[in-house]
Amino acid sequence: MPIPTPNVVTLLEIIGHDGVPEKLGPLTDRDVQLTHLLTLLQNDYTTVTVRYTQATPRGDMATRAYTYKAPKSMELVPGDHVLVFAKDTPLVGRVVKVDDEPDVDFTRPYALKWVVQKLDFTQYEQQQEREAAAIRHLRSSRSRKAREQMLRDLIGDEDRERIAKLLNGEG
Repeated sequence: MPIPTPNVVTLLEIIGHDGVPEKLGPLTDRDVQLTHLLTLLQNDYTTVTVRYTQATPRGDMATRAYTYKAPKSMELVPGDHVLVFAKDTPLVGRVVKVDDEPDVDFTRPYALKWVVQKLDFTQYEQQQEREAAAIRHLRSSRSRKAREQMLRDLIGDEDRERIAKLLNGEG
């Protein structure tokens, strides 16, 4: 049966949507056709190429890059990290290419999945820098206190001041 000319009401009837989101499970060939149809109607997305940064559900590191749909509002650029699903498993991937226009092959026997989220490491990196700065300060403070204690133990405060003046050309 050919798919009728799309409009929102017809699409909702075809899909059987009752206003409650549900997990569809494995897509049938007809579901893939419907997904392709929906893709044709959307205009606020593009496609991105993603390479996984961790093991795939099969347990191996992905050597291929995979195409996902992403909302233009995510403003993805190559190098961004994203959360995607591969066979119902959430994975982190790195964007390697962002298409100017969606690059969708509608003859594919599967539907493209969506990027779930762009990962933002800003807060994490800021916290790491604050901790690193605190550690640098503590190391410096310990080192300074250790030097001062060593000078007190070896020379004493009075002699230390006289020697410092001699070394600095003041006496």
